[in-house]
Amino acid sequence: MRRTRPLAALCIVLVSVAGLSATAGARTTGGGEIMTNEKVIALIKARLSEELIIRMVENSSRTQFDVTVKGVLQLQEAGASERVISAMMDIYQKEIAEHDRDVRIHIQMLRSNIGEEYARAVRELVRYGSYAVPLLIEHSTNDDERVRAGCMEVLGRIADPAPASVEAVFQSLLDRHQAVRARAARAASMFDKKTVGPRLAAGLQRRTKVRDGYALALGYLGDLTYLPDLLKVADGAGPEVDRAAAAFALGLLGEPNDEVVNVLIDGVLDDTFRDLREASARALGRLATRMDPGARAEVAHAMAKALQRHRSGRDILALQMRFFPNRRTVEVLLDFLGDRDRSVSSSCWEALKAVTGEELPRDVEQWRGWWQIAQSQPRWREDVLRRPGPVASGRIPLAPAGKKAENEAEPDTPQERTAAPEDPFLP
Repeated sequence: MRRTRPLAALCIVLVSVAGLSATAGARTTGGGEIMTNEKVIALIKARLSEELIIRMVENSSRTQFDVTVKGVLQLQEAGASERVISAMMDIYQKEIAEHDRDVRIHIQMLRSNIGEEYARAVRELVRYGSYAVPLLIEHSTNDDERVRAGCMEVLGRIADPAPASVEAVFQSLLDRHQAVRARAARAASMFDKKTVGPRLAAGLQRRTKVRDGYALALGYLGDLTYLPDLLKVADGAGPEVDRAAAAFALGLLGEPNDEVVNVLIDGVLDDTFRDLREASARALGRLATRMDPGARAEVAHAMAKALQRHRSGRDILALQMRFFPNRRTVEVLLDFLGDRDRSVSSSCWEALKAVTGEELPRDVEQWRGWWQIAQSQPRWREDVLRRPGPVASGRIPLAPAGKKAENEAEPDTPQERTAAPEDPFLP
């Protein structure tokens, strides 16, 4: 049998190696193919010299070697010499050191106050995937809360189901900084809900530690099984931060039944806790499109009452009123359009534009002139007919279960809800 000449053999090897698929978990970047154990074995089977194989290994721009005991034994069985295996191990150790350095640099960039830099660090860390998880866990107790919060965001996006990853997230639900707890809550919701749901619900029952992280996580999880647990906290006598988080989580769940709406109305009218008022208002804004007209009118009246009663948080309440377009809403927004607090007047202006569809400048006289004419139009006269009386403590009539209310939008997905803006708990 005629032997293949060395040059021809090399050509055959290069073609066969190029056809081998790269493993998906490559940790390096850049152009060029990835040199793997399989490709080294292919070179050995083609009877290339030891020196040539080592040179090809050392000159590869991208590598992904398996140098575990199993990987080394497979190489040895395929005929790899100790020099070839040693060269592969040297390169692997060098890459590990480089990757660790890069991951640590990106983790430190999580402390940046520049949005683009922070976003780039998150993207790079997510790209490393499970490889970055041990270092992210290590830095989840960093002295800088910005780093801790960033690590939670990345761990959530990677969603590595390893117990150590899940445990680090749950530990951060008790962090001393609210922003870290909020990021941990979002991260916890990214894991399997059958695994984390019961544990989050159990954490919500504890009264000796802060519970806002557990409440938020259950909201992000989007499982209505835990709605009664959240109602109990939102309507309870616990710390303000816990009640506010539970109220906001009720909005995330997207279920505006009568009990939920009444609890949130009570939160909006609360005379003591500003955070509870704001979180309840935001939750009602999220639920508005799924309420029936009677419930929306009742909520609009309650929010108008709260806007008149409380100066603190007035800008948030005004902005949320854009989801409740009726005559009462327009009138109260006009009353505060000229407020000396610019944030309040700006919120009223934005809400008025959303409610009316008009694009008038932020000028009180122009808006009042428009309203003097527009209030006689049918759409606003109809609102007078269903304008609610004082907020009652009784139950609010809603659409029957399983039936859409008038003008109800299609329900959004849990993913869309968790990606929605105006999340007051996230940094």
